[in-house]
Amino acid sequence: MPKKSKVSRPKSLSRKWLYAVILVIVILACAAVYMTSYYASHNNAVVTGNSSSTQGTTQPPIDTNTQQPVDGQTFKIPELGIQMTLPEGLEGLEYNVETNSQDSRVLYANFVTADIIEKNGGDARCSIGTIARWTSNPGELGSSARAISIGKYYYSYTSPQQPCINTDATDSMQQQQSSLLQKAFDTSGPLR
Repeated sequence: MPKKSKVSRPKSLSRKWLYAVILVIVILACAAVYMTSYYASHNNAVVTGNSSSTQGTTQPPIDTNTQQPVDGQTFKIPELGIQMTLPEGLEGLEYNVETNSQDSRVLYANFVTADIIEKNGGDARCSIGTIARWTSNPGELGSSARAISIGKYYYSYTSPQQPCINTDATDSMQQQQSSLLQKAFDTSGPLR
């Protein structure tokens, strides 16, 4: 009677699968480390008052020690490379600097005041306006924003698109402070 041969897989095939699984795990681990470091380095920078320090948080903290600007005080925005003169009514002005994930030619500063934060239940995401710094004229890029040129950049101001909370008092305060921020933006000049 002929001998039956046992069919077995070569050990090298089993090892190849093991190596493939290990390789996939290593690639996934590297991707996780990369994404974590990418997110941490691209997290929004939050700046209050004329401070040049930044904090990596997703929501601006409420700073009870915010410097209270007085009428005619120079307000510096080092991240954008400009400064402006604040009119009375923008006490407790803070800003949050963000990059445009779709267009690296634009850098934004969203503004809020302590009064708006308080009226909005402590939520610091209620903007009174945005100043954008462009590397090219925004009109040439298809934007309808009115831009001013300061140094090698263009700057534009945009008022909020909608009220933060649907109360007349908050809406009125947001509109008033947005108008004051527009006046401050009109005084913008190079950082000194």
